[in-house]
Amino acid sequence: MTGAAAAAAALVGVAGPAGAQAPDPVPMPPVPVSSAPLPPGVIAAGVSVAGVPVAGFTRRQARREVLRAVVAPKRRPIRFAMFGRTVAIEPTRGGYAAGLEPALEVAMSIGRTRPLSPVDVPVRERVDGRRIRAVLRRLEGRLGRAPRDAQLSFAGARPVVRKPVLGRALRMPEAVRIVARAILRRERERYVLPTRRTRPARTAVGTVVVIDRGALELRVYRGERLRRTMGVAVGMPEYPTPAGLFEVVDLERDPTWYPPDSRWAEGIGPIPPGGENPLGTRWIGTSAPNIGIHGTPQPETIGTQASHGCIRLRIPHAEWLYERVELGTPVLIV
Repeated sequence: MTGAAAAAAALVGVAGPAGAQAPDPVPMPPVPVSSAPLPPGVIAAGVSVAGVPVAGFTRRQARREVLRAVVAPKRRPIRFAMFGRTVAIEPTRGGYAAGLEPALEVAMSIGRTRPLSPVDVPVRERVDGRRIRAVLRRLEGRLGRAPRDAQLSFAGARPVVRKPVLGRALRMPEAVRIVARAILRRERERYVLPTRRTRPARTAVGTVVVIDRGALELRVYRGERLRRTMGVAVGMPEYPTPAGLFEVVDLERDPTWYPPDSRWAEGIGPIPPGGENPLGTRWIGTSAPNIGIHGTPQPETIGTQASHGCIRLRIPHAEWLYERVELGTPVLIV
């Protein structure tokens, strides 16, 4: 293998795992030679680097000319459109690099004997996909938008729902490819990066339970829409039902009643499911300690302050409500 061919072979490299590079050039044809000597340190006639004529140049002169004509323009910022805005990305931040020194080495080796036909030495260029992705992630964080879940609040005793909002993000793999191609090829003045809508995790507010101790009512909402109102019994003055925003934490069919650690329950043993069970057929436990919503075998107490803090419903109402709540359902007691 001649010195020129060996140097040319050394030039051909492969970018790293996350890199991209310009398309391989057409293989260099064999270089016709002449026996006429060429002064040392000067590139032979007919030689160009990346399309830039460098015949008769020293290596330093050739480097300066190729940097000016080829590499410097590739380092200028490129404009991209995303989310209705135009941003500029500097190619060096995306890992742009040009293998100029290996190309000059090949050009100098060819110049040791004068070629009889033109020879263009390619400059291998590459970018780093990981660095491009990092740049795009920062831009996405600044110009994109995270999705916003549907949110529940209350105006007095009425639920208020803030609607969900779709987010916007880049279609990242495709965007990385577009930026890499733009850096290496510079085909246009401005590129459009692809975007996508992102869905929030919570798109609606389901069942909301509001218990009005003053009105002795339990109201069931679906979001902001009132679905049903039911009479309840609440805690006696000496055992008041607590106020606050709680949530459902336990659901039981045909529960066994276990007496609480309280003086009024002393000497009362567990009561299994059945007609004498004070919890009826359904138990909906809340995050208020020892407080739940349940049916009662004493429907005459509905509309009074009769319990030891729990919210009593008629058994059919408790069974209806049980089918429409789940763990985490909000329970507002006012």
